[in-house]
Amino acid sequence: MKLIDAITNTRLLLLVTALLIVSGLAAFTSLPRAEDPIISNRFANVTTSFPGASADRLETLVTEVVENKLRELSEVKLLTSSSRPGVSIVTIELKDEVTEPEPIWSKARDKLSDIEPLLPVGTAPPDLDSDHTYAFTVISSLTWEGAGEPDILTLGRYGKELAKRLRTLSGTEFVDEYGMPKEEIQVNLRTADTAAFGASSIQIGDSLRGADAKNSAGQLVSQFSRFGLEIESELDSIERIKQVPLLVAKNGHIIRVEDIATVSRSQKTPESEVAIIDGHPGVIIAARMEPELRVDQWTARAKTVINQFERDLPSNIKVTLLFDQQGYTTTRLVDLGKSLLIGFSLILIVLFVTLAYAQPYSLRLPFH
Repeated sequence: MKLIDAITNTRLLLLVTALLIVSGLAAFTSLPRAEDPIISNRFANVTTSFPGASADRLETLVTEVVENKLRELSEVKLLTSSSRPGVSIVTIELKDEVTEPEPIWSKARDKLSDIEPLLPVGTAPPDLDSDHTYAFTVISSLTWEGAGEPDILTLGRYGKELAKRLRTLSGTEFVDEYGMPKEEIQVNLRTADTAAFGASSIQIGDSLRGADAKNSAGQLVSQFSRFGLEIESELDSIERIKQVPLLVAKNGHIIRVEDIATVSRSQKTPESEVAIIDGHPGVIIAARMEPELRVDQWTARAKTVINQFERDLPSNIKVTLLFDQQGYTTTRLVDLGKSLLIGFSLILIVLFVTLAYAQPYSLRLPFH
């Protein structure tokens, strides 16, 4: 069949046109949608905390050590650093020809692990962050709505539960938590009781360290096998710490921690990070979807998870959706559709004017 015959064949033309329309609609509905395009992440930050150190001391003892080790990577294009009291930040930029940065970041983390013994005592391990190149898809917060002082520890526990649910959501690439409090168990000695039993803070500290056994307690050896034995004595609860024996009185009574001290769970101070929402302390949970998904479909599922979680919350805790990328993406797609529609309309108008109303002209030439 010739091309002109195929074009003039009405049934074939309608079939091909319908096939093209269906293929276009299928491609449009499966097209990934996000506010910004995904680019290769060639930037990362290395944060190292050294509480109490001055900026000059951090520059000499931490920042220079980190920079010298990272310069061993041939893929590094530029290193910039900033040393402030208590914290050192080194920014890494990879060369333009690097198309797969993840193996480079893995090697950088190995390099940073090698320098941990070289850092001063009290320095936190260097933390390389390469996961924040592009925006989160959904950001939500938890705030205290009850009377009295906000219970940050309770907010933190519920925040971790929300983060856990978002991580298990299909299509979630990354979930981050901000303002999460760190818990600690405090043992406050009662001076009178401690003196009455002849105990000291050093003795009590040694007893607690001894009760939190980390090493093997022995081995179970048989004719065919050998097993290591450990005592199940992890100090992970208030009741467990209260029952730790300290000493034996003259009457044979065992003196435990609860007899001379008050054990409580509280927030560790000073806080390493704080999240403020509308002037009130809280926690922030941010989630990002996989780059090949549609933001509208994933966001709908994420909102369903958040709404179900909100129904499980007590009345004194409020969950708020701070950011939703879907609104920005929808606005951009609507603007794009309007621009395409205007352009298509202009083309039709020009064709209609120039072709439909064009007057046919003929030219008669005399022949002799």
